[in-house]
Amino acid sequence: SEQFQATVYHGQWDRLPDFKDLKPIKNGTVSGLDLSFAGRSDQFSMVFEAYLPVANAGQVRFFLGSDDGSRLLIDDREIIRHDGIHPHSEKSGRVRLEPGMHRLRLEYFEGGGQESLALEMESPDTGRVPVSMLVTLDPQNHVQTELIPSHFQADVSLVAEGKRIFAERGCVNCHAMEDQPVEPIRIQAKAIEQLNGDQGCLSGSVPAGLPQYYLTRDQRRALQRAIDSLREPGEQNNQLHHQLVASNCYACHQRGEIGGPEVARDRLFLTTTQEMGNEGRVPPMINDVGDKLKPEVLKSIVANGAKDRPYMLTRMPGFGGATSESLTDSFVKQDLRPETAQAGESKSFPARDSAEGQEQSSAGRKLVGSEGLACIKCHVFGGKSTPGIQAMDLLRMPGRLREDWFHRYMLDPTRYRPGTRMPLSFPDGKSAVTSVYHGDANKQIDALWFYLSEGAQAKSPLGLDGESIVLKPIDRPILYRNFIEGLTPRGIAVGYPEQMNIAWDANEMALRLIWKNEFIDASKHWVGRGPGNQGPLGDSPANIESTSPIALLDAIDSQWPTGTSRQRGYRFGGYRLNEAGQPTFEYRIQDCEVGDFLIPQAASDERETIQGKKRFQRQLTLVTPDAQKLGNKKVIYRLATGEIQEQSDGSYLLDGRVSIRVDGIKLHKVLIDGRAQWRGEISPDQKTVITQTIEW
Repeated sequence: SEQFQATVYHGQWDRLPDFKDLKPIKNGTVSGLDLSFAGRSDQFSMVFEAYLPVANAGQVRFFLGSDDGSRLLIDDREIIRHDGIHPHSEKSGRVRLEPGMHRLRLEYFEGGGQESLALEMESPDTGRVPVSMLVTLDPQNHVQTELIPSHFQADVSLVAEGKRIFAERGCVNCHAMEDQPVEPIRIQAKAIEQLNGDQGCLSGSVPAGLPQYYLTRDQRRALQRAIDSLREPGEQNNQLHHQLVASNCYACHQRGEIGGPEVARDRLFLTTTQEMGNEGRVPPMINDVGDKLKPEVLKSIVANGAKDRPYMLTRMPGFGGATSESLTDSFVKQDLRPETAQAGESKSFPARDSAEGQEQSSAGRKLVGSEGLACIKCHVFGGKSTPGIQAMDLLRMPGRLREDWFHRYMLDPTRYRPGTRMPLSFPDGKSAVTSVYHGDANKQIDALWFYLSEGAQAKSPLGLDGESIVLKPIDRPILYRNFIEGLTPRGIAVGYPEQMNIAWDANEMALRLIWKNEFIDASKHWVGRGPGNQGPLGDSPANIESTSPIALLDAIDSQWPTGTSRQRGYRFGGYRLNEAGQPTFEYRIQDCEVGDFLIPQAASDERETIQGKKRFQRQLTLVTPDAQKLGNKKVIYRLATGEIQEQSDGSYLLDGRVSIRVDGIKLHKVLIDGRAQWRGEISPDQKTVITQTIEW
């Protein structure tokens, strides 16, 4: 089929040309990326255009290979540039695409020698496939939600006969027909415990009219033993066992010593990931499933089937609502531990926007990442994955599992799943990662649960993106002058070796942002053209000021000046580095000179270390002119921007998370537009040092 609109240009280039300035030689539709359409093998260029249908939103990765240069654009946005004269090689790029049609443009030029061009796409829906299999020239084409669309058309002459057979064979007793309702035939079947393994559909020779399951002798014996066990005293009340037999759950799942794929059919259970062994191939054991899964999740799985393990090619069928209700109730009654039922499904966790919540999320993120327990080395995270085995998505777990079971499982995985490849991260109840909560296993598992429970809002763990460029301060601070999220275009980020970071705005003369742990990922600005703003890589970001903390006002309770910094009389003077590489930011307000210097401080005790407390000491050094030069103006200091509460120990709490203690100036509470601010007046004609201790 014709999939691309192709345009050909002849000429000699060593880089991709500006196509809008070229006159095309010819154009037309081609099947695939057909370079022969150019009419020559050297000194030509081509542009291929089409529409790419996307059924589901998500990250898509493209792989572009060429000899010589090429470029891929999606909706006029450059995704990959592989320019210049070179032998065939491949580059990749990622982009998030929403459902619908997307314009695809592929530019290519050939200098001399060999010529080649290939474009592949990888997504959760398609796997890695050539793009030519997916594109269309029709922008109005319906986006298919299935990879292989069905073109089946019913033969009307066979419908009536099929309906009769559907009823006679008893299919209608289990399968619903919404469009073609069929009256079920009530089959007078014996109760399960009354069956005989030598008769009916369980016999070696099944009579005509009964279902033929093609059972082996071993299967018939196993079924007969199960039926016989139902007749034994004390087993009549085993409702769960009856239900598992009736629904044939034992054909795939093992519970206790019963069930699981038998040898003859074991080879039919396949996987896309051989490295996972049986865990990626055979349905999981259901020994404690009523204790493991949340009831609403278990009901949904039984009713609708399961597909949370995409690497497992054998899919669980759905059994409908009635079976789901009764089976779930039986699982919960038999499996749920009494202490779990009494305590409820989850313990109490801190609010996510609280200081404690931020700290717990930060600890969980570190544990999941490559520098902690490295969960992402084996598990998918929010649809993204590393080159590992890509087991179940971590962000799905809090929605599926009971928190109490998750906690117990993490402490001893092999107890709940014998033979699992899940490593023992907490041998003898001690964590291998001592840098988080001093290795306290219970606190670490709580942090993991808290972090994963953030779902789509959870910040990506370190090491998930293999193409990131993480800047790590080791011996000296790192200054990163670029487009920082939340700042004006004159942002300066500083990462300190103590794993504390700031973002200082050279346009507003303000400390805009502080955060902990990892500094910044420079890949957005250092790869390609570097578009957009880069946010902090680490945790617990907190806003401090929106504008300079120093202003010249008529009175201490005057409105803080607005407008651009130049309009307000501010002039940035650059920054100086001391011997340790720590910057002092300098600026002027008319004749008033200001220096802004931050020093990271170590935790004061073991408690602060365990809690992950971080602290900056900030020194604002002012040299003020005499009163004559100031005229009627006063030099006023303002403590931070946001909701501020005065604490009993003399410190101030900013936005409920950041503690600030101020020395070197007396502060007064003033009301501005009904909101409390703390301000202080600085005397003229002297040098003043205001010290802020910022802790969060």
